Amino acid sequence: MQEPKQQQDTPELEDKPIEQTGAASEASEATDPQHSADILPSLTESLRQAELERAVRLLARGDDPHKVLEALSHGLTNKLMHGPTRYLNQVEVEHKAETGQFVRQLFNLPHQG
Repeated sequence: MQEPKQQQDTPELEDKPIEQTGAASEASEATDPQHSADILPSLTESLRQAELERAVRLLARGDDPHKVLEALSHGLTNKLMHGPTRYLNQVEVEHKAETGQFVRQLFNLPHQG
């Protein structure tokens, strides 16, 4: 039976580049609001599954569970927020207020007075 690797032998947990899955590509191209609502569950599930599989691999090789959980939560948050954040950064100036209002509604945030 092989002993788990010592922590100093394992490289630090690092964020991997965000890869668009087929579901992510479809979601970014969707213009129909109903289609967007329909695609979100499969998008989030595929992202969740990928991060979970990564966490299981890291735990199996003996990485610190606390660091693995940190990487899992960080990776999932980054992957879920990457597309919307990129979109918000690219919105034309004349549409920023309208987009901001939409984001506040989407995330149930308080309205700015």
